[in-house]
Amino acid sequence: MSSETRGHIEWNEPQARALTFEERDETGLGTGLFSGGGRRGGKTKVSAGITGHHIADYGPDSHVLIYRRHWSEIATLQEECFDTWRTMLGPDAFTHNKQERRTRFKNGAVVRWEQFETADTWTKVQGAGFTLIWCEEIQQWPNLTLFDRIATSLSGPAHVPLRLIVTANPGGIGHSAVRSRFVKEFPNLPPVKYRDPDTKRLWLFNPSTPKDNPIIYDQYRASLAQIRKDDPELADAFEFGAWDIRVGAFFGSSFEEDRCVLKPWSKLPNNVKIEIGADWGSASPAAFSLVATFTRPTMHEDQFFKENDSVVFDEFHTAVPEDLDKGSQMPAAKVAEHVTSMWRHWGLPGQPHGVLDSAAFADLGVDSPGAILRANGVSLRKSQKQDRAHGWAMMRQRFANCNNPEATGAALYYTANCDYARDTTLTVEHHKTRREDLVGPDHSIDGIRYLVNFKPVKRRSREFAL
Repeated sequence: MSSETRGHIEWNEPQARALTFEERDETGLGTGLFSGGGRRGGKTKVSAGITGHHIADYGPDSHVLIYRRHWSEIATLQEECFDTWRTMLGPDAFTHNKQERRTRFKNGAVVRWEQFETADTWTKVQGAGFTLIWCEEIQQWPNLTLFDRIATSLSGPAHVPLRLIVTANPGGIGHSAVRSRFVKEFPNLPPVKYRDPDTKRLWLFNPSTPKDNPIIYDQYRASLAQIRKDDPELADAFEFGAWDIRVGAFFGSSFEEDRCVLKPWSKLPNNVKIEIGADWGSASPAAFSLVATFTRPTMHEDQFFKENDSVVFDEFHTAVPEDLDKGSQMPAAKVAEHVTSMWRHWGLPGQPHGVLDSAAFADLGVDSPGAILRANGVSLRKSQKQDRAHGWAMMRQRFANCNNPEATGAALYYTANCDYARDTTLTVEHHKTRREDLVGPDHSIDGIRYLVNFKPVKRRSREFAL
């Protein structure tokens, strides 16, 4: 970075490493900085510093996007950025328009602040071009779909280096997805440069911990001690930046997309029993998962499946696009049409059949959702009463068995077209007081749980040979 700044800022070792990382490389794709470690390690401050240098160096040709998941947290982020930029560039270097969500600098640079709740909301910046994109606390999203979409907006004049900045702490609903993408290859948490095998972009993996900020660390230790009493693993995540622990998302490292999510099927395999696992909702979403369970060892589309392995390969749900936990209140008769269409799409014989939560049959008799679905050709039996904690433990083990050569038990896979099942599995979190249970949008995984947990497939089961 060539810019000269006015005020002097003392940078710690990880921050200095980030500031001296290459702005560009020979590919012209720009570079990425992943600052992922313990809390209070100085990630946000150095990200503001890098952004300040970018603004100073490239002026009117620099267009910056900074985003988080929640508006309530953007104000705090802005305060730290503004303090850093005033020190670097001068107290009158910029003005901020809260209504427009724009910070404009005297040299012509513009910073845009945005909030994105779900992947669909990325259209707010579709078609825009940014020379620097900073995603703050990426672990707050259940997966990286939004990040990948927004990253396509990285563009600018040839003389301006393109930068991606990502900050993250272990924990949160996106812990597993972030660990799989950015951390898994570096289990000992060393700072390292690497090239992403898919995008070919050069990245710096740059972990930090509270100990890198001695003054803050002394103040923070009391808080860490209190956290450690309630959740030792979470305290390790905050203090040491440990990613190899089960925090945040309920299924933690047992559900990892690179192991558990397969490419969409082009056709159905032989030797499977196919049923629907369903959970009813109106104000909350209804979710219907089409599940194939193998009745004998089978190779299908370059993947080997053991007997009793299950695959969620298609789905229908009524969640509204902007909220995984809010239903569209679609009537049961209309839902039946969609479920029947999904069944027929795969050429399956007879009526759609499977398991539906028993509450869908309660109280209303012939007017209950379960009865209406049956009357409209979707033949679902009541789920058995199950112990939730035991059921979740079994599902966690099934996910852990995915693509695990040492596993002898049944695995549970999803195919990549089942977005709702995947996203909600990544989103649900531990219950605050009952750690063995979960909270969050559990509609899809509840339906799957009803179907797969207590009914091992027998060889005498009807098989489809398609």
